[in-house]
Amino acid sequence: MSELGPTQLNIPCDHFYGEIRCEIPLPQRLDRGAGGDASLAKAADLLATARFPVIISGGGVLMAGGVAECQALAERLGAPVVNSYLHNDSFPASHPLRCGPLGHQGSKAAMKLLARADVVLALGSRLGPFGTLPQHGLDC
Repeated sequence: MSELGPTQLNIPCDHFYGEIRCEIPLPQRLDRGAGGDASLAKAADLLATARFPVIISGGGVLMAGGVAECQALAERLGAPVVNSYLHNDSFPASHPLRCGPLGHQGSKAAMKLLARADVVLALGSRLGPFGTLPQHGLDC
């Protein structure tokens, strides 16, 4: 269940200003490992209908030996790829869909692409705040 074990929440800074109405959802049963059939089908539908998907390729792609698979998915979707912080080698630098790294001293193009994305697929990345905080004067 989603209520078991520790949880890390990264909350965008614009959520700390003003008042909002929200509901706390009931605990959900989570798929373990690669995900269950329903979760994978939902993810595939999101990617298939996305107008501007962006892929984040992280260190887990390297550790799994999945660079070629990430490249094939990016080409299939026509999706630009940004690298997570300190993992510039998780997608071929010479590939036309590569748009640079995120994070501290990362690529302005990569940050702007993420801001435009309607779906972001993070592969092999923990999405820590140091690698995803806005840079180059972009608001969060």
